[in-house]
Amino acid sequence: MDYFEKYRFHKDNPEEFGINLKEFEKPKVLDESHLSNLLSHSIRVTKEILPKVHSSIEKVFERLEIENQFNFFVTADTYQANAACSLMSLSSKPEIILTSKLIELLNQKELEFVIGHEVAHYIYQHSIYPNPQATDNRIAKLNILNLSRAAEISADRIGFLACGD
Repeated sequence: MDYFEKYRFHKDNPEEFGINLKEFEKPKVLDESHLSNLLSHSIRVTKEILPKVHSSIEKVFERLEIENQFNFFVTADTYQANAACSLMSLSSKPEIILTSKLIELLNQKELEFVIGHEVAHYIYQHSIYPNPQATDNRIAKLNILNLSRAAEISADRIGFLACGD
């Protein structure tokens, strides 16, 4: 994964903003009820069920030259176009969840960008970054928000690689 370090935005570094990650609680790993909810409201992406989405996923990992160690799901949502990468306690693999509205709205290259963006959040371990709500200190909150923005830039860079742009 050292290959990806050259694409990390230089401000995507907690120390840049004076943030000590040890001061914040560890990221929450989703419990069994979240996995159950995900499975009951989503479908797992397979070549047979969602061939276009599956094809986009394969292209992303081919372009990034890494092994696909993720589970991909599409969840029914007719209002929000969204994607997320999460960790489930019962899974050895991270999950990337795409909403049906996102699939409906995006062309293949745009979908590949989003998939790459979410993969990058996992590669860079952005889930360990603190939540701005974790502090009442105004300066600390602004620093965390700036770090979050920097993390999004890093993820976008990998998104562009993933879609071949």
